[in-house]
Amino acid sequence: LNDSSLPINIIQDNLYMLLKLEIGENTINRANKTQMYKDIINLITDDIDNRGSTQGDGNISIAELNDLPDELMGTIDDIDYGNEVITQENNFCVHPDTYGCFNYGTSKTFIESNDIIDSNTESTKTDDSDSVCGENNYDAISFFNAYKQYLKVKKKKLKAKQRQKNKQKEESNDPKESTESIENVEEAIYEGLNFLFNSNDESIEESIKVSVDIPFIDDNSTLSWDTSQDLIERPLCGKDYGCDFPIKKVATLTLKKPSDYDSRLNDENSILSKILFKMHVNDQGRGGTNQAHVRYQINDNTCVKAFTVNVKDHPKNKYTFTVSGCEINKKYKLFNSHSTTEQVHIWLFCPPWSGWSITATSISCQLYFN
Repeated sequence: LNDSSLPINIIQDNLYMLLKLEIGENTINRANKTQMYKDIINLITDDIDNRGSTQGDGNISIAELNDLPDELMGTIDDIDYGNEVITQENNFCVHPDTYGCFNYGTSKTFIESNDIIDSNTESTKTDDSDSVCGENNYDAISFFNAYKQYLKVKKKKLKAKQRQKNKQKEESNDPKESTESIENVEEAIYEGLNFLFNSNDESIEESIKVSVDIPFIDDNSTLSWDTSQDLIERPLCGKDYGCDFPIKKVATLTLKKPSDYDSRLNDENSILSKILFKMHVNDQGRGGTNQAHVRYQINDNTCVKAFTVNVKDHPKNKYTFTVSGCEINKKYKLFNSHSTTEQVHIWLFCPPWSGWSITATSISCQLYFN
């Protein structure tokens, strides 16, 4: 509460929890729908992170949240976000006291504190129209759809602005104007990359998926609470919980040229759009859990928490996490003649409490190319 900003992954986790509340277990095509909105969440948080006066730093500040588009914070009845036709009789509007971001009309459902589910009571499953948020209530999903539509409009405006700049450049040979045009091109490219890597636009197809096994740095992939830290150079971390735990780097993925992975990929046209990591990780297996965790680091940038080990929720010790292609590619030197080698480092973090440990037994990934 005393911080002026929050790590971007905390915002993503909370938006994802809202999503889980609204997508019922019986929803048709539930897995694909969930993944689609997870990608949209990454797109939204990345846009918010870059709304301030500085370039995105992995932390979302109060100023950046206050700079959200007015059309998303008032009503969205004037936004056609693709799946719903919004009528004047059923306007979407902000209701801060609901579970999500938006409430459909004035229909609300409150859960009373004395609503206790008896263990003998039959469990019920929900679908999209039967959630804790109430009937005909779309809330967070409406916000996600509207934000995605907002970004599409923003992208079109950038293209129009760039065309105008290019036209002015052709009419003038002023070096200053030429420099400004180049800067605008870079801004448009980054914005386009951000949209590409996080959207589920039907016009964008993932052409090639490449599976990669990632070896451990050494044979011992266990980090204990008393592992010596004397010779370890700590990576950059946000000031979130667990950032000061004992650490160990267990693996590094060094990305190669697209054509090195598959002959069907072209170094000029193929772009890495995301990386899906799969890991088997367990903690000490006794006492507490949900403390030891895994983080990833792109080159020497700030570490990002990937997941926390919880044997109760993951009895098979299987975990997955996704690194956005925007995170990977925005660090490339796109406008220089030489390329930049990209690496993704995997770090273990273990609580410094007697008996605690974390062990990684396998790690692999799947590269998605557009």
